[in-house]
Amino acid sequence: MSEKERLENSQNKAVYKASIFNKNVILSNAMYDWLKKSKYQKTKANSYDRNECTIKNQIEYYDIGLKPVIEIETKDIAEHIHYLQYEHNGGKGYSYSTVKKVYEILDQFFAYYYQKNPTDNPMLGVVRPVQRKDVGEITLEDANTSAEIKDLVLSDEEIKTFKAACYEQPQNGRIGGTKYGVALFFILVTFLRIGEATALTWSDIDFENKILRVTKAVSRVRNRDNGAKAKTKVILTKPKTVKSMREVALTDEAIEALNHIKDHSNFTAPTDYVLATQKGTKVLEQNLLRVLKGKLKSCGLNKNGERDKFTLHFLRHTGISYY
Repeated sequence: MSEKERLENSQNKAVYKASIFNKNVILSNAMYDWLKKSKYQKTKANSYDRNECTIKNQIEYYDIGLKPVIEIETKDIAEHIHYLQYEHNGGKGYSYSTVKKVYEILDQFFAYYYQKNPTDNPMLGVVRPVQRKDVGEITLEDANTSAEIKDLVLSDEEIKTFKAACYEQPQNGRIGGTKYGVALFFILVTFLRIGEATALTWSDIDFENKILRVTKAVSRVRNRDNGAKAKTKVILTKPKTVKSMREVALTDEAIEALNHIKDHSNFTAPTDYVLATQKGTKVLEQNLLRVLKGKLKSCGLNKNGERDKFTLHFLRHTGISYY
């Protein structure tokens, strides 16, 4: 089925907006219904959003998403998983992590759908996707990072240049003096994810024992509040995994950065955010990214656009590579 046909057929899906167990309901509508009724109150907001995006982007407009649930067989699911991993986008395919999410959400849905007749579940014959040998997942713990990452991370000498720029007082006195700049260097030397860093409060910092505790993270999720005008909202949640809840040893450079941030902040109570705005609220990721882009440019580390793709997450890559 062509993309045009998929879109045309999707317009007719309203016919099947019945219950998940209606005999005519198509897979994508049934999955949305299942997600809302079975997951909304039990799943973290960011996880719910990811599940919803998986249905929308990798299931809804494909043949399998437009097919009645009762007609879906093992081969339909297996062929869809294979297409996503090996044939989508001219053979490039989606990443293993994306395909795995599709498999997992289908597995959960069909287990629910066939809970009274588990032997009829078509997922029982679907082989779990395996990672392609020629496509490596980029992980921060993997020393063999991709060539693109190696080209973008800062070298030892560039880290020194970047540090000097982070501590430099802006001429216009905006963006909270040097506080936000030093915050960038703090993220680099602690290897924190941006959501973890912006969620830190001073109670998470143990200066005496030189450790910080990662117990929460900031996430941006879809705003489902009644009458809400904004499409998304920022919330505090638990870190990504159990292992992400951890203690981080603070180096002398990290302590120096924290002291600098504290000296330049009016909000230093235990419950205050470490990276606080002038009003005491949590700093937003886009504001730190704006400062980062400016620092890279001002200190000559992005003269010709070679680091236009350098994001806040690359500070973590840089720190792990060189510290």
